[in-house]
Amino acid sequence: MRQGRYSNSRLASRWLVKGKTEYLGDGIAMLRDRLYEPWGRLDRAVRTNRPTSFDSSQGELFDYLKGRAEEQKKFVDGTHALGLIPSRALARRFDFSRFRHLADLGGGSGVFAIEIARRHRHLRATVVEREPVCPLAEQYIRAEGLEGRVSSQAGDFFRDPLPAGADIALLSHVVHDFSPEENAALLRHLSNELPPRGALILSEWLLDEDRSGPLAAALMSLSMLVDTRGGRSYTYGELRELLRAAGFRSVERRALLGAAQLVVARKA
Repeated sequence: MRQGRYSNSRLASRWLVKGKTEYLGDGIAMLRDRLYEPWGRLDRAVRTNRPTSFDSSQGELFDYLKGRAEEQKKFVDGTHALGLIPSRALARRFDFSRFRHLADLGGGSGVFAIEIARRHRHLRATVVEREPVCPLAEQYIRAEGLEGRVSSQAGDFFRDPLPAGADIALLSHVVHDFSPEENAALLRHLSNELPPRGALILSEWLLDEDRSGPLAAALMSLSMLVDTRGGRSYTYGELRELLRAAGFRSVERRALLGAAQLVVARKA
């Protein structure tokens, strides 16, 4: 209360006022709507090893979202809000100078592609997403005035070729959606698709090698239990092994922001 009137705190004004550049409200609302009730059925997810946020007999999470336009938009808007801060950190901290075309795979709204292209003006970026998501990504791209260098492309990044000319690919909070077997197939495909000296960035909340923490990564793994078929958090050692088996020669880990870490893999 200020001068006898209720007002937002400094933190609420920064993070929870719609229209502010760091507004997180859409992300918080998405997590509430998608995961609050499913987490109440966590015991069932543990017993059955099946998600509780949707009927998994009808396919994967993204199959479920495909026919639900309003829920799909809330998911994309929410992940955009949650991606603003880490995407800006990645754009600042990774040297993109020798790369020319970023493929942002499963990039949703394109928040990472947008922030990276904004900071690295020589770079083109393509958001590869399911067909219903591409118009939503295009709206965000146009709103930032980047349609000349950032675009969307409908496709299946497990099977389809990378966008023409792509020499670096990004999987941001994508690997945790899938099982080790699915990720092995995905990483082999990307290794085959990337050109010599190409690179792949994974952005994830990594578990410690003994899987005892950190808390954020452990909670993410439980969220994937209730919200995906087979997804979970990974250790750096697991991802390094998968990447090397897929054909990447150099693999390294870097800190990004808070719980988020990068795993950077390069081809010879």
